[in-house]
Amino acid sequence: SALVSMAEAERLGAQSPVPIELVQLSWALEGQLFDQGIAYGDSLLPKWAGELPPDSAVVTGPIMSYLLLRGQVAEAGRVADQRYRAAKQFGADPERLARLDGAALSARLRAAASIDAVSPELLIETLDSVATLLQIFPDTEQVRIRQSMRWPVLLGAATLGDTAQVRIWRELAEEGRDRGIDAWAAMMAGDRDLAERRFLAAKSDTSDVPVHVAAMARTAEALGRSEEAIEYYTQMDTLRYTAQVQAGPDADWLLLVRSYAQRAAVYESLGQREQAMEYYREFLRFWDEPDPELQAERDLARRALAELERADREDAAPGSPASPSD
Repeated sequence: SALVSMAEAERLGAQSPVPIELVQLSWALEGQLFDQGIAYGDSLLPKWAGELPPDSAVVTGPIMSYLLLRGQVAEAGRVADQRYRAAKQFGADPERLARLDGAALSARLRAAASIDAVSPELLIETLDSVATLLQIFPDTEQVRIRQSMRWPVLLGAATLGDTAQVRIWRELAEEGRDRGIDAWAAMMAGDRDLAERRFLAAKSDTSDVPVHVAAMARTAEALGRSEEAIEYYTQMDTLRYTAQVQAGPDADWLLLVRSYAQRAAVYESLGQREQAMEYYREFLRFWDEPDPELQAERDLARRALAELERADREDAAPGSPASPSD
C-alpha cells in the first residue's frame, strides 16, 4: 500500500546519501498521495531553488516532477538544465555526453508538446539537433536511439498536425505501437475522417503509455465520443508517472493534471455537474499558480467552476424547480 511504501521510503532514505525529504517526495508523488506530495514540495522548494552543487543537482527528479505537477514548466526546465550540466561533470565519454544532450532536447520538446506549446521552429530545431547527435553513434545504435526519443518527436509533430513527420519518424524508429498519437495527429491536421479511422484502429491497443492514452482521450472528445473520452481520461489516473530521484523530468505529469480539466469539460457537456465540479477543483488544486503561459487555461477552469457552482446554488435555493420539495 501507499502507506507501507512511505514507511519503506523513510527506512531507505535513512540508509541513503540522497536526502530523505526527496525520497519522501518521490514516493508521495508516485503513490499519488498528492496532499502529502504538495506539502513536501512546497516545503522543499526554497531549499532546492537556485544553483545546486553537482551531487545535489543530479538527484532533483522529484523536484522536477513536483514543479510539472504544479504547472511550473519554466522552473522545471531550469532545474533540468542544471541537472544535465551537473551530470556531464561525472564523465566525459562522447557518447555519454551525446545521450545527455539528446535527453535535454527531448525533455524540452516533450514538455512543450504536453501543454500544446510546440512551435514548428522548436520541432525543426530538435530534429536537426538529433540528426547531429546521431552522427556520434554507430549505425547499429541508430534505431535504438531514435526509439528512446520517439515520444517527444511524435507528440510534438502530432500537436502541430504534422502527420507526415509522425509517419517518417515511426519509420526511422521502426516503431508501430501506441497508435493513439496518429489519431490525434490527424485530428490536429483537421482530417476528422482519418482521425476517426485511426482512433477506431487504435482502440484494440491496451497500452498504458500516458501519451497514447491522453491522445486517445483527446481524440475521442474531439470526435464527440464523450463516454469513451471519459473512459480514457479516467484511465490516466491508473498509469505510472515517474518521480525517482535520479530520473529526468517526466512531462506526463502535465498530461495527468490537464486531463482533470479536460474530463471536467466533458462531464459538463454531458450535464453531469457534480463530476464536472469535482474535476475542475482537482485541476485547480494543482494549477493555482502555474506559469503565465498556462494561466489562461487555469482561468477558463475557474470561470467554468464558478458558473457550475452558481447554477448549483440556484438549484438548491428554496422555491427553485430543482430544489427538494418539502
